[in-house]
Amino acid sequence: MRALAVAAVLFLVGVPLAGAQTAAPVEVVDAGTPVVLSGEPEPVRLLNTTGRALSVGVAATARSADRSEVGIEVRQGDSVVSAVEVGPGGDVWLSLDLVGAAPTEAISGYFVATADQVAVRRPITVRAAEAAAIVPSVESWEVDWAPLLPSSDARPLPGRVPSTACPDGAERSAPVVSGHDTATVTARCAGGALVLDLSGVPSGWPSLGTGEYAGTLEFGDKKLAVSVGVSSSVVAALGWLLAGIVAAIAGTTYAADRSPYNGRRNAIRAIQEPGDGPLRDRVSVAKRKLTDELADTRPKLPRRLLPWPEGRHADRLTAVDTDTKRLREAAALTGPYEDGARALAANGPALATRFPGMAERFAALLDPPPDLTAAALADLVADTAAIPALLALVADLERMRGVVAETAPRSRARHEARLRLNQLVAALGRLERPTEVAGLRADVAETTALVDRLVEVGPLPRGELGVREMALPGKAFDVVRAVFDGIGDIVAGTGKTAMVVRDAAAAVVAAVVALWSGFAALYVTADTWGSLWDVLAAVTWGAAATAVSGPLLTAIRRVGSSRQPGD
Repeated sequence: MRALAVAAVLFLVGVPLAGAQTAAPVEVVDAGTPVVLSGEPEPVRLLNTTGRALSVGVAATARSADRSEVGIEVRQGDSVVSAVEVGPGGDVWLSLDLVGAAPTEAISGYFVATADQVAVRRPITVRAAEAAAIVPSVESWEVDWAPLLPSSDARPLPGRVPSTACPDGAERSAPVVSGHDTATVTARCAGGALVLDLSGVPSGWPSLGTGEYAGTLEFGDKKLAVSVGVSSSVVAALGWLLAGIVAAIAGTTYAADRSPYNGRRNAIRAIQEPGDGPLRDRVSVAKRKLTDELADTRPKLPRRLLPWPEGRHADRLTAVDTDTKRLREAAALTGPYEDGARALAANGPALATRFPGMAERFAALLDPPPDLTAAALADLVADTAAIPALLALVADLERMRGVVAETAPRSRARHEARLRLNQLVAALGRLERPTEVAGLRADVAETTALVDRLVEVGPLPRGELGVREMALPGKAFDVVRAVFDGIGDIVAGTGKTAMVVRDAAAAVVAAVVALWSGFAALYVTADTWGSLWDVLAAVTWGAAATAVSGPLLTAIRRVGSSRQPGD
């Protein structure tokens, strides 16, 4: 029973308390109508519904969809307030003022008044900022965009769209579409006209961002149809054309450029190595070294992409050809080489005494290194194979000495033969290699003839020696010949310089013609250029330009042939 009594008392007491809490001491006039803010202050009226003075807290807030707040100030007169005093049964006027720029879209909020811990509120609507009026004078605008150099993503388009109303700083944006590609065109007011920018251009295959982009810019009840033809840069187009021309030159000349190399390499490989004996390993090593020397004569990249100039490496190729021929001949001289080696081993000291200038060479021939080059091996074989002939020459010298010694001492023929024999022996002693004896073949034949005449006809007429001496070339003739040779070198050098200039000019003209023909045919006449198919067409054009690049190839080869080797 006691519990029921307590509950009843609480119920009777609580009912009037609850009724007292629902009666708000302050009221907002027109609480059901939103306060619309659009830049100008809007009035709000508060009423005190009690018979006593109230202190009322006031605040206004609005929050956008992304949870960002828009500043709203509550003013009483010129002062910003957060609380106001309202007399018994009286009212007060406040104003709501938007702080900062209006939002880009409409948002909602509340004005809240709080008194005696009871809050009342009135909805607020903040209008979106009105866009500045832009009125273009035309309904459509077409423009082509083909820059000189590759540009960044933001691409200012040429030209200005005339407008009757275009406040500076105002802008509009809209998407533009080309096939499956989408970009954004932005119209910005500057100087009373619209300036268009293109951004967000894709770079994927196969369009590479090029094509006709179309879209519509909206300016209230006005619309502007925009069409932008996007092409790759002029430099890119010329670059692809040049790449095609270079590819054509490289493709048409690669096999021809390799033929001087491949033919000589095959000739080196075809040299037959001796089946056995000391020359086998040395010939194999010499072939490998000669192949490496041939490889070194080839132009290195990027020179290898261009035609191999005729004459550019002529001296080195001639040396390779000479060494190849000598190595082939040396490899076939297995028998003479072995005979000469045996003869040298048996008569080395005697030969060194007879030919002191060859003593060092004889020692090298007896113990040659295993890794000789082709030229060194050919010299080794030739010198060694010449040893038997050198021994025969020694025997002939001994015979001639005997003949001269047996002739009458006062014979002029003997005197001349002895003089020539001594000169021959002295010349042989100064030689450094056995094969150099061939250079004295005429001297040996003349000396032998003089000695043989001692046996056949006896003394020679007195005047013959003077006639022979007069037949020899004099120093004056050598000087004159040297002067004329020098003049010839000067004239030849001048002609080569002129040829280099002329052929270089021809190469430049041919290259310009090839580039401009493709550029005019593919790039200048096209609405847009730069897709994958355009690039392939440019490369194909360059590859098909071999007829145009023919003079270019000829000029390049002539430039190479007119320059001195090693320039």
